[in-house]
Amino acid sequence: MSAALAIGQRAWVSARILWGAPITVKFRGVLQALLAALLLVALISWNPADPSLNAASGAEPTNWLGLNGALFADLFMQSLGLAAWPAALLLIAFGLAAAIGDAIQQRLKPTPLKALSATGGVLALSAALSALAAPAAWPLAAGLGGLWGDAIVGLIRMICSGLRLPGAPVIAGLLFLPLALWGIGYAVGLRFADLAEGLAWARGMRNPAPPPPKSRRPAAAKAPPRPRPALELDEGPVVLDPSPPWEAPDPVRGAPEPKVAAAKAPKPRREADDSQAAFDFARPSTGFDLPPLSMLTKPAKRVASVDEEALKQNAKMLEGVLQEFGVRGVIDQIRPGPVVTLYELVPAPGVKHGRVVALSDDIARSMSARACRISVVPGRNAIGIELPNAKRETVYLRDLLASTEYDKPAHLLPLALGETIGGEPYVADLARMPHLLIAGTTGPRCWSCRSMTAFRTCWPRSSPIPRRPSSP
Repeated sequence: MSAALAIGQRAWVSARILWGAPITVKFRGVLQALLAALLLVALISWNPADPSLNAASGAEPTNWLGLNGALFADLFMQSLGLAAWPAALLLIAFGLAAAIGDAIQQRLKPTPLKALSATGGVLALSAALSALAAPAAWPLAAGLGGLWGDAIVGLIRMICSGLRLPGAPVIAGLLFLPLALWGIGYAVGLRFADLAEGLAWARGMRNPAPPPPKSRRPAAAKAPPRPRPALELDEGPVVLDPSPPWEAPDPVRGAPEPKVAAAKAPKPRREADDSQAAFDFARPSTGFDLPPLSMLTKPAKRVASVDEEALKQNAKMLEGVLQEFGVRGVIDQIRPGPVVTLYELVPAPGVKHGRVVALSDDIARSMSARACRISVVPGRNAIGIELPNAKRETVYLRDLLASTEYDKPAHLLPLALGETIGGEPYVADLARMPHLLIAGTTGPRCWSCRSMTAFRTCWPRSSPIPRRPSSP
């Protein structure tokens, strides 16, 4: 029983990882957009006389997608009425947003809250449509909002009859129309500023600017006016008021842009001269020489180059993603590295660290990254968010073994484990870890650590290993 439970748990975890993988998310977005587009085509060619679940007919369907298109179109029209059209458009928009990333200026992002808001907005729109009187040419038995809209309006009528309030359809329309606009607007990321811009554009289209005035003939030159006699002033010094008659307004300060830490140039490495052999006269000859450092591949020269504009744009995008999940804060520091980039987020008061850590998978999906690591920045009131770079730099073992950090006499048994985010060699001392536990099975980090533990005995150091004095 326990083995079956363990297998089930592993299968569930694997399914969740596969479901949230970036390639799976993009595939699901493409599939959703295609199916919603087919639904929209079926709704465009909908004919109530086509054979469906509510109409038995032996005639050939006129729907562009055949019998299946007629069935699905009739099902959606019977359920939602005219609200089925915006429902199909929302499904297409969310599918494209999941497939190609952010859309509509980084606002349309398929989050669970926005999906719930879109669903509620469509149902509220169907209720608002059912509150209207259906015209005589309406071919369905249900109202303009379909069965869902009729059910919601019927519930409002029951409440109004119990409270003895007249005008139940009017109350339902006034109640659900703003809810529909708010729900759909929040789902697609519309703001009040967009509405103001739209109204201004509509006013400009309705009331165009007047044409420029036609050129007029220049007026006849008038005789210059006679000069007026100068006023008689009392002789004496003229005193000017040093204080200005107005006060200069304080300059408006915008939001501070994140500072990009300067990329550190690689430190000079110690390279042994291949033409000059090194002899150790203090050690007796045993017939075996340690392999020289020149056996390893010499890496190409690394040039420190950072695209600050791209990093600042990614920081703004990351701030927008965090705001979508309800996390407020400002990214004030960006520390690029060879493999990952660290974004230091200064959270707003009341934001807990655990809440941000729980969003690591969602942040990685929204930023189209392979993974995301979140931890507290030591010594600062900031949360570090590490995202992998789109173009990774290769860290060579020869650079690590030839670094001054690896050659320090303080390290008795140095282990070159890699580079930090800033591009500095990261060296650990095996002598200070007598009980070293390497967790994991086939991970690349565990393999690198085990390999370096074995390789460190094969490569010499330029500085002698310090020996502890023996006790008398």
